[in-house]
Amino acid sequence: MVNVCVCRSISPVVHTVSSLMVVDCPGFQNPASCGHQGGATFQDLCHNYLQERLQLLFHQTTIVAPRDRYAQEHIELKCDDLAENEIYSPNPLVSLLDRTSQNVMIRTSQPDLRDVDRWGLLWLLDEEAVYPGACDEGFIERLFMHYRDRDHQLLLRKAPGTNQFVLHHLQGTNPVMYTATGWLKASRENPMARAAVALLHESAK
Repeated sequence: MVNVCVCRSISPVVHTVSSLMVVDCPGFQNPASCGHQGGATFQDLCHNYLQERLQLLFHQTTIVAPRDRYAQEHIELKCDDLAENEIYSPNPLVSLLDRTSQNVMIRTSQPDLRDVDRWGLLWLLDEEAVYPGACDEGFIERLFMHYRDRDHQLLLRKAPGTNQFVLHHLQGTNPVMYTATGWLKASRENPMARAAVALLHESAK
């Protein structure tokens, strides 16, 4: 709403045919870098997930898309071997956070899940939040059950504290320790949210 008012106040009388949007995001959140030892919160995870998504968009538009276009035009490019390495892309961590499975999510304790059966951290959290009797400890257990293999140890590892784990953000250069205590409660839908639309329609003001 504030942006709309500002744009209206500075816009010219004549109609324009182009516009520019600048995304101003808060950056990676890492409480340990500020001396806080309690671990990052669920809100910090949301900020960092946004950053990873923006990093992936930048990677796709500036590296992957031009390289694919060169290949379509049959233009040979001498790329550094590092550019071909997937670890330099944000995609592995983004996939760990929000990937969807090809199969229906089933709450299981099976230790040898196939890669197609794995769900991302946010999906696991969403499912645990609506499951009766679920707890934060169970969410952590399921998270490491899905991503306990060696391929994901560069992205996710356990931390010594209760309900704590570490995600290696920014292509592995920014390890952030999270404390998942209270995450299930924060992820549950507030019953008042469903009634908000009806209340607004019924409001006389």
